[in-house]
Amino acid sequence: MDLLDKVLLEWSVRCEKGYPDFNNEQDLAIFESMFGFSLKEEITRKNSIAAAQDFANSSAAKRLGIFKFKSGKYANRLNSTQEKDLNAIRKLLQQHFNLKDNDIIFHSKGEGLASKDSVPGFQLNTEKYGEIYIAISTGKKGTGGLGAEATLANQINTFTKGIESIKIIFTDGKTNAVVEDVLSAERVGNRQEVKGAKADVALYSTADKSGKPVGNISVKKDGRTESEFRWASVNNNDTPFRKSFVDKSLNDTSFPIELKRTGHHLDTDESPKYQMFKRGTDERITLAVVEEAPTDANEEYLFGTDDPKTIIVTRSFEPKHFEFNDDTKTLTVDCTAVYTDIDQIQDSAVEPVFVVMQHQKQTYGLDFRIVPKGMAEYGPRAKGITINYSDVI
Repeated sequence: MDLLDKVLLEWSVRCEKGYPDFNNEQDLAIFESMFGFSLKEEITRKNSIAAAQDFANSSAAKRLGIFKFKSGKYANRLNSTQEKDLNAIRKLLQQHFNLKDNDIIFHSKGEGLASKDSVPGFQLNTEKYGEIYIAISTGKKGTGGLGAEATLANQINTFTKGIESIKIIFTDGKTNAVVEDVLSAERVGNRQEVKGAKADVALYSTADKSGKPVGNISVKKDGRTESEFRWASVNNNDTPFRKSFVDKSLNDTSFPIELKRTGHHLDTDESPKYQMFKRGTDERITLAVVEEAPTDANEEYLFGTDDPKTIIVTRSFEPKHFEFNDDTKTLTVDCTAVYTDIDQIQDSAVEPVFVVMQHQKQTYGLDFRIVPKGMAEYGPRAKGITINYSDVI
């Protein structure tokens, strides 16, 4: 018996039917636990590469300079040399593969299916290729990504030069947020120590950035649509929801969601990882929408506890988005959206909704997150379920 036969035999005896069923999630999980990689992911990647090439061959993609990356590691990545608007690329993918809104999901870089990638991408549920993932690169060759908040702070400091106070107007054409007497700006999001602080950039009236800020800005990158940013992660124990959700899914037979160990190489007794299923079945759940969660209408959760109150702006900032009037010493910052109050967000496409999603690297293999309403919808082919917050707490 050669090595391949031994591998197949060992896998087969562990399978429920005595042989591997590629449509059985548990059989695929057993393979992954044995060999440390997902056979399903390899199959999906092959289809993803084919789908990416299919789209790159279309007339629309060629017209906009969208082509498939050639190397093996990035073979399912599209490079866009002209079209930088991710929402426009999303619409092109929808049209090409004839998809409904619920058949395409955006993944920010570093999160979800893009957790190991430096660029974002789209998860597509296609008729021809099945469920696939295509990464999207819109960066200019040779330029580094400073990040939206870094660009904002750097541009403000360029205009003040640390010696002249200016007025800043953040505008999306409908809403204006004005901050007076700004002499300097600093990125603070990566070192916030105050519980509930939401600011990414603090604005000061002093050059040495001392004392209380005169403005606090929360930057949401690429906010043209609800699919292009997420409100916040709630993967913590500050509230009892996460622990209660896991306890009920494991132990309460009346709860509609059941958790089963993945068998993934990251799944250990010290750090168990689970997949969600409909209770008593082998039917997977990839998205649980939590209705009537208190955070949905909690202004403090979105705007934080910063003083002065945080202004939320959305844009992948570039130098072209900043216009300075030397006569009035006013800097106008062109944003895709500006939010100063919860009333501007409620009942809109970006209204915050509490969801639970799968994410192997998170605690329990689950991602507890506040997302825009448009990301919390699922179509008839999606593996979703809706639960009530009060059913958990």
